[in-house]
Amino acid sequence: MNVLSVSTLPVRPVAIGVFILALGLLLAVSPAAAQTFGEINGTVTDPSGAVIAGARVTVTNTATNVSRQVETNESGSFAVPFLNPGVYNLSAELEGFKTAQVLNRVVEVGDVQEVKFIMEIGAVTEVIEVQAGAQMLQTADSSLGTVIDQQRIVELPINGRNYLNLVKLSTNVSAEMPAGGQANSRQGGQRANQAISVGGQRQQYNRFTLDGVENTDPNFNTFVVRPSVDALQEFKVQTGVYSAQYGKAASQINVTTRAGGNDFHGTLFEFLRNDKIQARPWNLPRQSDGSESPKTPFRRNQFGFTVTGPVVKNKLFFMANYEGFRERVRGVGRATVADQAMRNGDFSNTGALTIYDPDTIRPQGDGTLTADPFPNQTIPTSRFKQPFVTMLEFLPMPTIAGAVPGVAPFNFSRNSPNPLDWDQFTTRIDLAQSANSQWFGRYSWGSEFLGDGGTFPIQDERIETKVDQFMLSNIWTLSPTIVNELRLGANIFDNSKLTALNGIRNVTAELNIPGLVPPIEAAWGTPQVGQSGNAIINGWGEATGGPFINHNRTYQILDNMSLVHGNHTFKFGAELGSVRFNQIGNQFPRGLLQFHSRATALPGRDVDTGDAFAAGLLGWMDEATRSLGIANVQFRQTYAHFYGEDTWKIRPNLTMNIGLRYEYTPPFQDRYRGIMNVQMFCPGVDDTGIDENCQTPVLVRPAPVISTKA
Repeated sequence: MNVLSVSTLPVRPVAIGVFILALGLLLAVSPAAAQTFGEINGTVTDPSGAVIAGARVTVTNTATNVSRQVETNESGSFAVPFLNPGVYNLSAELEGFKTAQVLNRVVEVGDVQEVKFIMEIGAVTEVIEVQAGAQMLQTADSSLGTVIDQQRIVELPINGRNYLNLVKLSTNVSAEMPAGGQANSRQGGQRANQAISVGGQRQQYNRFTLDGVENTDPNFNTFVVRPSVDALQEFKVQTGVYSAQYGKAASQINVTTRAGGNDFHGTLFEFLRNDKIQARPWNLPRQSDGSESPKTPFRRNQFGFTVTGPVVKNKLFFMANYEGFRERVRGVGRATVADQAMRNGDFSNTGALTIYDPDTIRPQGDGTLTADPFPNQTIPTSRFKQPFVTMLEFLPMPTIAGAVPGVAPFNFSRNSPNPLDWDQFTTRIDLAQSANSQWFGRYSWGSEFLGDGGTFPIQDERIETKVDQFMLSNIWTLSPTIVNELRLGANIFDNSKLTALNGIRNVTAELNIPGLVPPIEAAWGTPQVGQSGNAIINGWGEATGGPFINHNRTYQILDNMSLVHGNHTFKFGAELGSVRFNQIGNQFPRGLLQFHSRATALPGRDVDTGDAFAAGLLGWMDEATRSLGIANVQFRQTYAHFYGEDTWKIRPNLTMNIGLRYEYTPPFQDRYRGIMNVQMFCPGVDDTGIDENCQTPVLVRPAPVISTKA
């Protein structure tokens, strides 16, 4: 069987204006793509090869006993689109012919199965039965991809039971790179650590769908919901030459959840890993008595259940899944901190370089500068600056007895906590309303907490995530040759990266440093204290970035229509979507206070004199950085995508797939027009300096947003 494909890459509006106009007339309902479904099409002929029109083809799901019926057209062709993945029995019937059956045909995600019935003359009650196995070659569709079925998802050993690890089994996929970009630090956990590169793309360029609705967060293109492996039917990785109904990205990871059936099935599980067979980290310091420190604790529990079955046999079915995860692991952090003597201004036993009093700097007769060292390497407490002393509350005391700062390699060690908790719940309902109308809907919920322990407690961060996803689908058979599928989807994704004291304590206000304006409550905390030049100890304080608080929303309405006419199977579809990207946060909301050793060094001797901590006690700041405020971004985008395609059976052994897709994806607009562009009229300078004739640059705001709803 030969398959000829025509490229389905998005094209520009001018090139397809006529197509869009015609498509608009054909679409009675707005929008999408049938990534989660499969399809069975084929022909019905007699033994001589003559086509049989008007034959009734019945496709029955073996798990639910729900059937769909179509009729062959004047060319003997039929198509049954929008089938949930599963196992199906098929039959073809017509008065005067024996009933032909094909049993146990497996339909996978995005699959196009071709079935050819040959009906012999006889009574309808007589049956010709064929036991059909899986197709070894896809003959009705030219797309490239790999399906990972339920058996492999559930039975293969997967670290963390994360089905996305199985994407690596697909062709044209690389998965050996580390996590990249800011997603790792701002979203954390498994969401940001999907090292998947398809077709040489960046790992953030994948598109995730779940039951045919968007499952990709607009922030970093990470997934929104990652169901338990027990809740999945299968998934397909589309890597190229796929149908025009797919869009938005060059690679598609299309996942479908399990549906219930006429029999009850249940799974109860718990997986446990702990530190009993773990080795001691090589960098654990010995205890004060010289003995080895105990191993850092590690414990992981993963538990949950899945239940499927009927509510009303042959009509209403359900699936419910819960999975929880608890991980307790600690890292090893080491540093050098100020002991009590240094906090009192005494540097005499630290091995520090000579500390000079910056208030004594004066010129000498030869034009150079000089200064006097502090007597006994001790700074009087009367010279201390209170904001720096206040910040010492957040610098812990040494934990390693006898380790003198500046002499020992480090005097502080901490097993920093890195807890990870998440819970998720997914439930699905399938309803066979009638032979011409089937529904299914799903709700998924998730809650996650990730603790990222720093070297010091004040450097601990946390990431909190809440997700909700809703979808509803209806398949409506309008006639034996026309089927429509309507789908609604909604994603609610809340993700917050927070530092230790965000919303807890406003330390910047307590410091009362002129020019350091306290941030909003969501960004409360401490400035970061940096040490540069000659520095005995490490810097401390909270990170300069964050909080980053995201409240993202994606709403979709999608529609697909399948029409069989002669040797052609036409599909038309569209998707309308609204994306709302809301983020609060930016860099340096609490400030950065940087201290350099040159302030306490002998002038001209920065390399071998002075100490940064001593400069901090005296209040000699080298650099101060803060943001003017907290960014509050509220981006809005409304997009519209359309497609049309034709599967044309030119001959029994030659099929052509022709498709065209148009995507209108405008740039984001800010809800309150808070973004702006700088318009430059000329460079502003020339060889002589500032060009006085150049018009001053201006700031230009975008046009108002059509809708300002939250």
